[in-house]
Amino acid sequence: MKLKAVALTGVLSLAGLGLVGAGAHAVFTTSTSSAQTITAGNLSVVLTASGSDCPILSDNCTTLTFPPYGPVGSSFTTGDQEVTMSNVGNIPATEIIFNLTAAPSSPLANEASMCVTSTGLGTNGNDYVLYNGPLSGGLNANWGQGGDTLTVAGTPYTNTSAPTDNYLINIYAGTATTQCGSTFTATDVILGVGTVANASPGATATPGPSQAPTLQNDSEGGSITLSATMTYQA
Repeated sequence: MKLKAVALTGVLSLAGLGLVGAGAHAVFTTSTSSAQTITAGNLSVVLTASGSDCPILSDNCTTLTFPPYGPVGSSFTTGDQEVTMSNVGNIPATEIIFNLTAAPSSPLANEASMCVTSTGLGTNGNDYVLYNGPLSGGLNANWGQGGDTLTVAGTPYTNTSAPTDNYLINIYAGTATTQCGSTFTATDVILGVGTVANASPGATATPGPSQAPTLQNDSEGGSITLSATMTYQA
């Protein structure tokens, strides 16, 4: 009995030592973390034009309207009406489509001519012809403008200054003076449109008298509304 008791005590002692040994192990740990916040920007382009209902940048117009013009005779010009697009958002805006429509379809729409020019981004002073020819030849087609990108203005932009783009449109007939002058060719190619008769894109715009046909008798009493849309993406 005594020997058994001693043996049992020894087993218990060994078990106790084992428990003490397991608790003595130390484990070091450390961790790091990183984070990033992503915020979507605000794509915002506004229009201004002298003589329109949105003459100043602080109007924050995405559409604008020029006053009605006429009645006109067989030779006329609406004048070179320039629209300026300004980036007032906080991300760059790249132009992708310039589209012109006229309604309703009529002899006046078929017989009038159109001059479209642009100085492009900023005010570099170089005015280029985008289209000069029959109004009907420049309608209902998406013109690619070469991917011009409006940079971001200062933060915040001011009510009088922001990065700009522009286009100028003149509807005319006969020997009227336009920004495009007499720049006409038999057949040419407009970016994104293809072959268009009586177009002359890429030429430097030189103001002067046009060489367009006059309106015919069937245009008398007619009226059209021309709409221009510039679409941007970011």
